[in-house]
Parts: sequence; C-alpha cells; structure tokens
Amino acid sequence: MNWLSESISDLRLYGQRKRFLESVDSQLIWLALKGCATDSEAVEGGASKSEDRLLNNIVKRDKLKQSKRLAKEFVEQVEKTLDMLPKQQKDILTEFFIDRSKGHIERLMEKYHVEQAHIYRLKNESLYSFTILRYGASNTQ
Repeated sequence: MNWLSESISDLRLYGQRKRFLESVDSQLIWLALKGCATDSEAVEGGASKSEDRLLNNIVKRDKLKQSKRLAKEFVEQVEKTLDMLPKQQKDILTEFFIDRSKGHIERLMEKYHVEQAHIYRLKNESLYSFTILRYGASNTQ
C-alpha cells in the first residue's frame, strides 16, 4: 500500500468531511420536520404513501446519523495527527491539500520567505511527517 497516497487522500477528505459536519445537523432537522407530516390512511393490502415516506425518512435520518458519526471519528483522527505536527507543516498541508485555492504556493512563498522549490520540499517533508504519524510508514510495504 502506498501510505503517502493514503495520506493525501485523507487530507483531502478531511476538508470535505469537516464541511459535511458543519451542515449535517440542519439536514437532520429538516428531515425530522418533514417526517412529522402525514396525511392519509393505509389502504387495505398495503401501506399508504405517507407511511412509505415516513419509513424512508426514518431510514434517511439513520443513515445520515451514521455518516455523521463516521465523519466525526475520521475528522478527529486526522486533527489529532495534524496537531502533532509543527505549525509550519500543518499550515503547508492545509494550503496544499485541505483548503487549497488558487495562489496557495505564492502565499506560502511570501509567508515563509522562501523559493518555490523550497515550498515543494517543505510540502514533501510535511506529508512524510504526517504519514509517519498517521500510519507508521511512508512507502509501499
């Protein structure tokens, strides 16, 4: 397994899952409110459409709660690893993989007063450190 690739994937997913956690509660509230409305009786031989909708709503909420729990665990694990890194390495990984936007290299060059090649070396060192802390290995084993 290529642990460096896994680390890159983890860092990219970290940002996405963190944004998911910021919005999931409002989705759960909306589904809970939507599930409260029922309007018809069951017909003989089967459930009513409202019962089907209610059951589907319950399943959606359960799946969303499970996704929230898994995302929260993942985010906490990655944050724990990031918190073990020096501030500069955490900052570089954030700019490259978590909150990447146009001009990230230039921002880092200006912030740390180094050349572009040095930023890439720092990125590789930061990624290596993150990978060792997270997986205990850095290459295919």
